[in-house]
Amino acid sequence: MQEAHRSRLRHTTLNKLDPQAIRRFLSQKIESGLSGRSVQFLHAIIRKSHADALIDGLVVRNVASLVTAPRAGPVEPLCPDQVRQFVASVAGDRNEALYTIAVGIGLPQGECFGLQWSDIDFEARTLHFRHGLTRDKGKVLMDKPKTRKAVRSVSLSTVDVAALQAHWQRQEVEREFAGDRWKDAKVMHHGIEITADLVF
Repeated sequence: MQEAHRSRLRHTTLNKLDPQAIRRFLSQKIESGLSGRSVQFLHAIIRKSHADALIDGLVVRNVASLVTAPRAGPVEPLCPDQVRQFVASVAGDRNEALYTIAVGIGLPQGECFGLQWSDIDFEARTLHFRHGLTRDKGKVLMDKPKTRKAVRSVSLSTVDVAALQAHWQRQEVEREFAGDRWKDAKVMHHGIEITADLVF
């Protein structure tokens, strides 16, 4: 029965597709083990196809817009063994420190990219979070976190410190090799373009 539904969706033209068929298709994907985020992406593709077909006059309505995509659900955190396996797998990678810090401390992407070398105290083994990076209309913006709690300091493990020190040394080698071609990052901070000594 499920196979019949899959075939029906696969071989049905857009103007013959109905909301029930789309719901069945998305439900089957969830049941097959596909993540909620991936199923949302599939729904977005179907909805966009119908939107384009509507503009071209090939369908009279976007039936995919009548279907609510499933929730993505909570992200399952890595267990300690998975963390160790992941860190081992990125050993030697140019961005090893980025991955190590992100998974070890649990940092959002914007906080990782907002780190500057002045935020790191190697002697005290402390990392200070003062800014985050976001992108808006092609510009990179550096702003303080949205909440006061997000401005914080955390202790670094021996693994974190080693990864960051190796990253700093690698970056210095790249800077020296590039010479005049090296360009420091330019970001917008409170409406003013500044040079940021970004870690990543």
